[in-house]
Amino acid sequence: MEVWNSVSNAVPAFAGREVPLTGEKCQSKHEGLKRKWKIWIRLKNISGFGIDPLTSTITAPDEVWDMEVERQPAIREFQDKLIGKITELEEILNSVQATGRHAIYPESSQPYPFSINSSFPVSF
Repeated sequence: MEVWNSVSNAVPAFAGREVPLTGEKCQSKHEGLKRKWKIWIRLKNISGFGIDPLTSTITAPDEVWDMEVERQPAIREFQDKLIGKITELEEILNSVQATGRHAIYPESSQPYPFSINSSFPVSF
């Protein structure tokens, strides 16, 4: 929880204003985004699904959606709906994995060079 508390304390500096956050809220938001991102990645890779190049939404014929929604009801929220900031989520969630107190690049097993004090763009 120490990391999430550090994140919640750093957010106002990135946002340029006070943001009422706790470490628990940051962790919960991250877990929710990660869950949605995993579903989105799964959907875009299933045969019959694709990505609309204009809207970046997941597309599929109704019968394909119906079959997948029956298998996993949580995907219904992605039908005709964009997952926000997918490029940023892919950068954060696809290239880094956590191992204990350190995050590493899967390709190199080197510590991820992200600092709470970096200039990573955050918007709320």
